[in-house]
This record gives sequence, structure tokens and C-alpha cells, in this order.
Amino acid sequence: FTSDVKIKSISVVGGADGTSPSKMRAILARVVEWGLAENSQGVLEYQTRYSKFQSVGNITLHFPENFGGDASQIHYIGFKGEATQLKRDVVATIVYEITPNPSDHK
Repeated sequence: FTSDVKIKSISVVGGADGTSPSKMRAILARVVEWGLAENSQGVLEYQTRYSKFQSVGNITLHFPENFGGDASQIHYIGFKGEATQLKRDVVATIVYEITPNPSDHK
């Protein structure tokens, strides 16, 4: 993420015919695991333990199992939450010209 975030929920849209993942692990300082339901329409969200997802700078997701397909398919992963602190760079040099100087623009 470009800044630390508080993650409230995660949504995973998988494939059809058993290719949707059936288990998800989020790896932060600890591993948190969810059992997933087949969600090809994107209507399900998996709530996080808010205290463990307060100041997340990066997250690794692992999908070890699916519902019996040859391979797992993931079409979409969504996070709901909020940024905790925005990191903005300060512009150091700003030049305003009322009338342009032709020698500066060759």
C-alpha cells in the first residue's frame, strides 16, 4: 500500500466449477486464516479482526486449497478500510512567472 491502512474486510471473487479458493491465509506479523465459500458474484466479504489489521503497510495472501478444481482461479481481491496516514511529498521549488522570460524558453 502507499500508506498504512486499517483493513476492515476482504472480498475474494473466484472462478466457477470448483476453481474458487476454499481457504485464505493473510500473512502479517501472524497468520490469520479464513474458510471461504464459493463467491463468483462478489457478494461475500470476510471481516478481519480489526485489532490485528490496524496499521498494515503490506499484506501477503495465500490460497492453499480450492473446491476441487485442477487449479485455483481468482478474478478479484478487494479490501475495505481506510488510510491511517497519507504520505505526501512536499514540493520544494515552485516558480511562478507573471510574464515569461523568453531567454528561459529556448
